[in-house]
Amino acid sequence: MTQAPTGRRPPVSAQAEIGPPAVREAIAAFAQGMPVVIVDSEHDENGGDLVFAAECATPQLVAVAVRYGSGFLCVAITESDADRLELPAIRRSHDPHGSAYTVTVDAREAISTGISATDRAITLRTLADPNAEPSSFTRPGHVVPLRASAGGVLQRPGAAEAAVDLAVLAGRRPSAALCKLVSENDPRELAQGSELRRFAQHRGFPLISVADLRDHRLCNGVVVAPTARTNVRLAHADFTAVSYHSILDEREHIAFVLGNHSGESVPVRIQRECLIGDVFGSHRCDCADSTHQALATIAAAGHGVLIYLRSPVNTSVLGHRPAATIANRDTAIAAGIVRDLDISSVDLLTPYAAEADALARLGIRVATRTAQLHTTRSA
Repeated sequence: MTQAPTGRRPPVSAQAEIGPPAVREAIAAFAQGMPVVIVDSEHDENGGDLVFAAECATPQLVAVAVRYGSGFLCVAITESDADRLELPAIRRSHDPHGSAYTVTVDAREAISTGISATDRAITLRTLADPNAEPSSFTRPGHVVPLRASAGGVLQRPGAAEAAVDLAVLAGRRPSAALCKLVSENDPRELAQGSELRRFAQHRGFPLISVADLRDHRLCNGVVVAPTARTNVRLAHADFTAVSYHSILDEREHIAFVLGNHSGESVPVRIQRECLIGDVFGSHRCDCADSTHQALATIAAAGHGVLIYLRSPVNTSVLGHRPAATIANRDTAIAAGIVRDLDISSVDLLTPYAAEADALARLGIRVATRTAQLHTTRSA
């Protein structure tokens, strides 16, 4: 299973990290107990959440969330904490976004009705308390726990997962309060786009997207692990084949490595599995040709790497172009393999500038790009 960043740890210094600068700013603010605005996507079409560490909850913070939010105050917690507190997901929840709601709760001690900002702050802090027990709460209550997926935003790109990931990256307990922000211009609707940005800027709250946080984790975390290696004789040269297990799709991928692959401007080709082309020699695509051309280019250079990415288990073997989500996953896996091989910069063997840009966003330095000539066999 994909693993989220676990445990309490000091925040990593900004100088030691790569990835979106806004995320580093958000981590620093979160570590100090400040709120952060997290938007659901780059285009903000699904609104955004005001998020803060549950262990830092105060009546003032809760009042801000209720004043500018929907009043539906949630708290994202890990699956392990939810199990420990006996908060299973509601089995018949039909939330279209797949949010794993549990039964609502109030802290059992030191509160009155449970609805006030003071009472809800106590409940939030109790949910974040590692010593809390199931008996620490009454059910139902006025705070809505959400079970965040164990892999965080790498497994499910949701607000709950982003909130927990941000808490852990900031060295806080893996528990965070979140509340949807409502439009001040039209209180019947959620705040979106420029209104969210104005809200955050006016109050000095960092604003990031779930995609920003995902990119940060991909740049600074480990998403692949080598599992085996062997020498293989291919048509062009003798390569070392290294298999990698990816936590992003729970599949094995292969890097064919030749010569001294560490250092600058190493020829690298990212090749996606194509069953009908690679195995059955289909004339409808040039996948087999491009694979052999890349291997020949690497052999002529005397060093380099061909990264062969397996297809997801739920995709058609007859498909041609991967969906955007699969393409993003493939790029993240390839970037993880490049980092594991200690390659400082790459000469990317591809005609597609977008592929080089995608690797660069994940912290891989693309020194040069060689546009290969793909020879498509005639039918």
